[in-house]
Amino acid sequence: MISLYAFGLLRRMSRMTPWERALGVLALGGALALARCQCVRFQPDTLFACGEDGGCPPGRVCVEVVCEACESERARGRCAATQLDGGDDAGFDAGAPCDAGERPGPGIFVSAGRGNPTWNGTEGAPVDTIGAALERARDAGKANIYVEEGEYREALQIVDSPTGVFINGGWKYSGPAMERDCSTGMRERTRILSPGFVGVEVVGVTHPSGFANLFVTTEPGGGAAPNDTPGTSRIGLLVRGDNSALRLFNVHLKAGAGEHAGTASAGDSGVGAQSCNGTSDCGDAGAGAPGGDGEDATAQATFDLDGGFWPSNGAAGASAGGPGANGRPGQGPVSRSDCNRGCYCSSGWCCTTDWNGSDYSGTVTAPAGTCGCGGLGGALGSAGRGGGASVALLVVGNQAAVGIEHSVLEAGAGGNGTAGGAGGAGAGGSTGAAGLAYCHRMNCAGGCGGTNCDSNNDCRYQDTGQQVVSAAGGNGGNGGNGGSGGSGAGGPSYALATAPDAGVTLESTVLLPGPGGASGGGVAPAGESAITKLLP
Repeated sequence: MISLYAFGLLRRMSRMTPWERALGVLALGGALALARCQCVRFQPDTLFACGEDGGCPPGRVCVEVVCEACESERARGRCAATQLDGGDDAGFDAGAPCDAGERPGPGIFVSAGRGNPTWNGTEGAPVDTIGAALERARDAGKANIYVEEGEYREALQIVDSPTGVFINGGWKYSGPAMERDCSTGMRERTRILSPGFVGVEVVGVTHPSGFANLFVTTEPGGGAAPNDTPGTSRIGLLVRGDNSALRLFNVHLKAGAGEHAGTASAGDSGVGAQSCNGTSDCGDAGAGAPGGDGEDATAQATFDLDGGFWPSNGAAGASAGGPGANGRPGQGPVSRSDCNRGCYCSSGWCCTTDWNGSDYSGTVTAPAGTCGCGGLGGALGSAGRGGGASVALLVVGNQAAVGIEHSVLEAGAGGNGTAGGAGGAGAGGSTGAAGLAYCHRMNCAGGCGGTNCDSNNDCRYQDTGQQVVSAAGGNGGNGGNGGSGGSGAGGPSYALATAPDAGVTLESTVLLPGPGGASGGGVAPAGESAITKLLP
């Protein structure tokens, strides 16, 4: 059977690390032959230019294979299964070899049903979690962990051990002893159900290690992130650290759906008006300029070589809305000259006078009306965020060597991106004001005593005055709306994604990507859906 690098790099043997060569003798139930750059093995009946000369049958996708030593093979590819359809491709069959007579060797034993956290992990006294078994194995210098079928709801992080770490499921107790289960669907019955975003994390494991006969999944994912937050990703198995050496045999990795991005917040509306004196700085009451919109995301989300996820977010609105112009100037000033101020007692008679007692007949002037000030602009909208990714197997260590046999790598849907938030509405301008003054017209009559005509209500008078008005200026113009945020991209879905210098071989393995997440709008892209992805 031909091993292939699912997305692009078959290494010559001379470039392999010692750990890559060591993977060929991992004791998990058979040797794994890593791919070599030997183009003589690329025969037309098993490897062909499906990307150039024709499509694949239904349920198959063309996977490119690049061989450095043979330029003529650089564009060739193999049709890989993309569904669990029991198809006729013998290279991707679902049945893994199983020996019903196999018995466990030295190691630590785990049983969710009969184990106890205080026991020592022998076959007769198993622990109840894989996490506890990992600790016992490190302390005892043992490599193998035998796991009875059942559900293990734990988030596991596997670190390097001089002996390697081999987690082997598909066992069941018969009396005091464990026996191999070779019935159909065996690998689905030893279930690692992580409550977190990552099913299992493997960190810096350079001594050859592996997993066999297991189902591993994350929490289901989906749903939406909080407002103004990108979606988080779900990763079935994350392999971090340079020179990692790992083998997967009869393993089903299933990543939950990437989380949808949170709703982008709209910008705050403008409040109030700008300052103006209402006279010398009046204008034409024009509306404020709208703010600039933020740019939509243009790239796909990606992972860095430490396993960090970089969503593809849009940009926040480029600018807030501008203030409206001040209103048109008012009229005036307006004067009236036949005004007086009141009545005054003079020689026993009420007379029309000024407040200070002097005879008065004068002019009252209303100041010019003032214009309204322009309204303030709205604030810019928040950026639309990118959706989270779903990746069944993510390998980010340089020079990593991962061999996969008789397995399924199944990703969920990528999370949806969101549209950018709308810019805030501009505020209306303030109202122009009329110029006002009151022209008193006091008709004074009657006798009086002392100096105050009306102190004893002995002075008859009537005010027939009127308001003197200068017409108001125009209202200020509305502020401009703030710029809207740009839209975020959808999250990708990959069955397998690796660092550029990582080596992965596939034997009898099915790759199942989910759909990419929807774009938030505009020119922001939808998330990719691909069986394999080579990280930048």
